[in-house]
Amino acid sequence: MPSDVAKAKDVEQLVDIIKREFGGADILINNAGTGSNETIMEAPDEKWQYYWDLHVMAAVRLARKVIPFMPERGGWRHSA
Repeated sequence: MPSDVAKAKDVEQLVDIIKREFGGADILINNAGTGSNETIMEAPDEKWQYYWDLHVMAAVRLARKVIPFMPERGGWRHSA
């Protein structure tokens, strides 16, 4: 499913489809990203916000949504 994981709504929809179509996930490869030739002075705030949402928040949101149903499929287990 095409998704922009920088958008929280797209993450929600993507994870819902993964649960419905596949019953969950065994692994999560969290590697969305992009680059730019613009300097910090050239890129507008909106672009920097998008980079933050894509490079940081996408990984956080996906992990929070996917990890909870991994143990029931034999995947990730939290060790205290």
